[in-house]
Amino acid sequence: RCFLPVHGTLHHMLRHSELAAETGIEERIVVENGTPVLCDGERLWRDAPVRSGRVPIAYGGEPIDKPTLQARSDLSKNGLAFACLVFDERGGLAAPPRVTARGVPGVDGQTSALRAVALELERAVGAHRDGRGLTLEEFLRRTARRKLEDLSGTRPIVEIELVRLEA
Repeated sequence: RCFLPVHGTLHHMLRHSELAAETGIEERIVVENGTPVLCDGERLWRDAPVRSGRVPIAYGGEPIDKPTLQARSDLSKNGLAFACLVFDERGGLAAPPRVTARGVPGVDGQTSALRAVALELERAVGAHRDGRGLTLEEFLRRTARRKLEDLSGTRPIVEIELVRLEA
């Protein structure tokens, strides 16, 4: 008495519905995925819409929350850069900053660009002097982000690691 195609492309489901009509079934409905349909044995009708679509799932089966999805989206759009600075026990740089990047156009794998960011960070260490109310880490993050934006035209996520050597 009722016919609801549930598998195939829209083209296939419409053809199935036409075939059902040709065999005398008058009560037919073709809907998109996620559209609730009710049937009382005599009639078919669409019910109120429900949220449907992809549900992002992490390894382990748990849904991924919105902040994590936003962070992943930002990473995919802007890329990521890491900078590690090692300070000696007197507070000076023990070695030049090490900078790496992933997904940053014109910077990934480009030794000269990565070196330019490292040099900018070296200058920033000397210029910080607890100015502007920013911590050294935040001051260096902003410095690196500005330099990377100049080089790539993007604003990548920047992670700064400060390592202090003890005597």
